[in-house]
Amino acid sequence: MANINWVLNVQVEGGPQIVFSNPKREVEAYGKVGVTLEDIAGLQDVDIQPSPAAQVKFLLIKAKVAATETNLTYKVSNGTVADDTEAIVLNEPHLYSEGMIGTFLPDPPKLLKFENGTGKEVVIEILVGRDATT
Repeated sequence: MANINWVLNVQVEGGPQIVFSNPKREVEAYGKVGVTLEDIAGLQDVDIQPSPAAQVKFLLIKAKVAATETNLTYKVSNGTVADDTEAIVLNEPHLYSEGMIGTFLPDPPKLLKFENGTGKEVVIEILVGRDATT
């Protein structure tokens, strides 16, 4: 077992601040994936867990590009194209906990399908926490 700890600190300049933490998100396995997406037309698949897919409990996706980029997208997939989500713009880090991940697909996500239209290579970092048993 491993624990994933995270803290989110949101503050309005000159206004309120909300700090939220989720200490000790217990997972059986975790993985950190770093990939470089080429500037090519079409989808580039990134596996986030082995087959058969287990329950994903934590997912963080971060691109090393300016937050104003709107031509970098991804779809969440369980490996069946018919069930892929609509394209999601990756213009800032995306953090999903267990409850949110379940809204994507009828089955646990297995891979992310990126489309890079930024005109340059983009480095993507992914941290996934999951059950190791199915």
